[in-house]
Amino acid sequence: MALECALKTCPNMVLVSEETVDRKETLRDIVNNICEVIIDRAKEKKNYGAVLIPEGLISQIASFDQMIIELN
Repeated sequence: MALECALKTCPNMVLVSEETVDRKETLRDIVNNICEVIIDRAKEKKNYGAVLIPEGLISQIASFDQMIIELN
């Protein structure tokens, strides 16, 4: 779904849940990646942009499994 939306909207960054899982990224990794994109764009005087984040991303991050179980 995220990729389909990205094709229609052309955001500056797209997070794909499946890729996040495959790379075993933590929330810190994801936030750092977003920050790097923002910094790189700011260096180019592009102080605007869009990041597409799928709604189920948190449930795909391994470190949040236990928290989600406890919340449920």
